[in-house]
Amino acid sequence: MAILIRSLFRRSNGDSHHSLSPPTEPPIDDTRITKARPEVLPYHILLDIFLYAVEQDPVQSEHGGRLSRWDSHESLNTMPLICSAWEDAATTALYRSVALLGGDKARSFLDTLHYYPEHGLKVRYLVIRVGDHREECEDDTGLAEDSLDLVRVLTLCPNLHHLQVRPLHHGARTALLAALATLNLESLVCAPRLGISDRDWATGLYAANDLALAHPSLKSFELEFGGAGSPPAVALPPLMSPLPLFLPLVELRLHCDLSDQTLWALLSACQLLEVCDVYFEKLLPSKQTARAMRASAASIKLLRFVCNPTLEQLELFDPSTHEPIFDQLLPYQQHLQRLSISATEISTNIFRLIPPSLVNLEIQSFNHVGSFIYSQHLIDHLLDPSLDFGALESLVLYDSADAWVEENVEAMRHACEARGIRFTFLPDEELSQ
Repeated sequence: MAILIRSLFRRSNGDSHHSLSPPTEPPIDDTRITKARPEVLPYHILLDIFLYAVEQDPVQSEHGGRLSRWDSHESLNTMPLICSAWEDAATTALYRSVALLGGDKARSFLDTLHYYPEHGLKVRYLVIRVGDHREECEDDTGLAEDSLDLVRVLTLCPNLHHLQVRPLHHGARTALLAALATLNLESLVCAPRLGISDRDWATGLYAANDLALAHPSLKSFELEFGGAGSPPAVALPPLMSPLPLFLPLVELRLHCDLSDQTLWALLSACQLLEVCDVYFEKLLPSKQTARAMRASAASIKLLRFVCNPTLEQLELFDPSTHEPIFDQLLPYQQHLQRLSISATEISTNIFRLIPPSLVNLEIQSFNHVGSFIYSQHLIDHLLDPSLDFGALESLVLYDSADAWVEENVEAMRHACEARGIRFTFLPDEELSQ
């Protein structure tokens, strides 16, 4: 540990906040200097060392969502016991990020906070969930009690900034929304573990009109529930006041069945969005949705907007009466760099609308349904010398291999290459949410 601390201390000296100026006078005899030992380092240096030791590359982190990720600091649990001089810094680092995986963990943590309430003030990152084994079970015995105990922890961590809520029993809904209302979170992830669909016992934890989750302090918000085969989202009564007219969200990810009105209200309030990822399993009214998304048109840089409607909706879909959302929206998105979109929400006119900042374009088609299908009109747009495609480097198209014969794929590839654009065609079975 001493070797690790000295190594980390050398790294921390490179940080501008804690750098030590090199001597400008002739060096002094080393024997006259009392060297700093790890156990007597200043608190803030020790804290930085402990945090550096446990914080990894976010891509490799275990907790959080697609937009923000982090690790718990439980690996530091023995550090406060090694040296009394380390105790304060190690304890602060230990409680900075906590993951409670199940009701027993929650109750143990509640007991700790009963005797040491000051530890709750140290928590900045928190994950609450019923545990891997329970998430995979349909049996909900004891889950309501476990979920309520997990939510109780929120009320004892007033300085919490980052929270992930994995699926809880729907009986904790009222307590969860009430607890969230008392916090000033910077990021909130309400999403299941990847690969685990909603369970019956979790259905109803969130609702189709849950504006309440988007707290005015949030910079990053992820909400995921429902999905193919899941019961439809319910319209439970809202438990908090309506959204403010402005939300400071910079990152937003919605993979759920919010009501149209809730989605429009949320998007209209987000005027600073830079990253937006929206996945719905229904078609959205195009004019109202485009109008709501105009709020962030000037700031958005990375955008994924995919509607994967049911077969019943697709059978009724008429492209001639549906003005694609992004035909209306793209002229206003002058800083957009990456766009991933479903074919129902764009037409072949996209090549007349591409903003000069766009670098990567991905279109997901659904078996000829939509306004973006192969035609000579599409090739003509690509080869039109009067059109400027700005920074566009790549076009990726997902569709049924039956919908695009090899000759059409090659025609698109040659037309794109003539404009310096890399074209890739991928079968739609390679698509994932």
